[in-house]
Amino acid sequence: LWLSIEDGRRRLASDSRAIGLLNVRAGEWVAANTPKDARIGTIDAGAIRYLGRRRTIDLVGLNYAPVAFGATVHPNDVDWLVVWPTGPVPPGLREGFELRAAFEVPAQEYTVCPCLGQNRQEVMAKKSTARSGPAVVRPAR
Repeated sequence: LWLSIEDGRRRLASDSRAIGLLNVRAGEWVAANTPKDARIGTIDAGAIRYLGRRRTIDLVGLNYAPVAFGATVHPNDVDWLVVWPTGPVPPGLREGFELRAAFEVPAQEYTVCPCLGQNRQEVMAKKSTARSGPAVVRPAR
């Protein structure tokens, strides 16, 4: 019992750290760097929506009923994307966007799930709204 509790404690600390370095930082970046009326498309609308304080559409439909019932998000529906490089983004949606910021943790430190590519969160602007080159933020050691 003690070993399972200790393992759970380590896992919770590690998972929370990864979520903080990826989703929390991305949400804070959205709040600081996007217009108040920006529409954000994301795969994980929790921290990004809460901390970003912008209209947020979950691309898999968790907080957007039209997608939950089969609609597809069109490039005109969003101004920014906050997505994993391997995430379930509607076909063709990424093409109209360019990288503005990225937040990542080393793959071996991403313990939330064994999901390829989810150790990097990319913030992408519609090409017409992009202002300067991308920035990659890595965790401090």
